[in-house]
Amino acid sequence: MKTALQLIIILLFTTGLKSQNIPTIREIYNFDVNDEFQTIEITPAYAPSIGYQSIILNKSYSTDSNTVYYTSIENKYSITPGPNPVFNFYSDTVNYSISNLDSLITKNIPHFQVDSCNSYHDTVFTAANYCNHIVYKNTRCLVCCFEGIYYEEIYGVGLGRLKYFRRHAADADILYYLSYFKKGNQYCGTPDPHFTGIENINKSSDIISIFPNPANSRINIFIKQNYKLTISDLSGRLLINKMERYKDNAEFDISFLKNGIYFLRIETKDGIYTHKLIKE
Repeated sequence: MKTALQLIIILLFTTGLKSQNIPTIREIYNFDVNDEFQTIEITPAYAPSIGYQSIILNKSYSTDSNTVYYTSIENKYSITPGPNPVFNFYSDTVNYSISNLDSLITKNIPHFQVDSCNSYHDTVFTAANYCNHIVYKNTRCLVCCFEGIYYEEIYGVGLGRLKYFRRHAADADILYYLSYFKKGNQYCGTPDPHFTGIENINKSSDIISIFPNPANSRINIFIKQNYKLTISDLSGRLLINKMERYKDNAEFDISFLKNGIYFLRIETKDGIYTHKLIKE
């Protein structure tokens, strides 16, 4: 009886999928240059809140058009909770690719056996809260007869992943969601004030400028306030640690560093700025 019921559920599930217009990976990750996405990650109360900002700089395809390549600016901040919260800001330029563009987005999500303890559901609809973009929503619950694990994932056409939510009775909830996006002339959601503040700083005389990068023997740092500079390698070993007073252009010797990737960190009264430094 259980096998027959399970077969009926699977047939209904499969028929439902065929009757709906499930987006492809190509449709979901169809970003354009200058598209901007801001997301928020909410973790347990004792963990820092985290915000992400992604701005597309470049887009290209493989010769078979089955893989798309993106270059983007990835900004991130975290706020450590407590009586004296600490603001940390990180920025990097990254390259990444997405393949199997003509596959359905469902193939990115693991399937498991549907029975009395497991459930799996797909829907496709137009979402008003995402400015009427078509979205694909997947919900699933594993071993829900006991202390199960519930998942919810939402993907939007041209927007990528919009939401990831996980609830487990034995662990804290995890929530990651898109709070704001800009595509062409369309603006949707509420811009994160932390990123707005960073943009305003970059437009003012308080800009933090680090150049050249990649660098060979010296780097120049421009910032109109006192700061602490540290440079560490990928293992976290501290190589430069000094306090600097404001001056128009500070020059630092890095000729003693081996070629490779380092983390440059600037601490000011307004927060912490971390950036990847390449020595060549």
